[in-house]
Amino acid sequence: MKDYTLLVGSGPQTLMGCGVTGNRIEGELAKLISNSQSTLSLSLQPSQSISPTADDQTDMPRYNLLQTMETAETLVWQNEVKKIP
Repeated sequence: MKDYTLLVGSGPQTLMGCGVTGNRIEGELAKLISNSQSTLSLSLQPSQSISPTADDQTDMPRYNLLQTMETAETLVWQNEVKKIP
């Protein structure tokens, strides 16, 4: 990455299927980002409680990563709390 520009070659692929919907989404995303160039913008979002009913009301930092493709599509990547069963 140089000057907030991300260059993407071909991405990794697996032989494991993700179901019809998952495979369709993965295929469209692969077409969009493979061998592409995009601009990245990272922003810190206002804090949000992990759960309104949780005893521990600790805020977690939330980030948005905007990835604007050469073709003008914008992907929004957000972090989330990992749910542990």
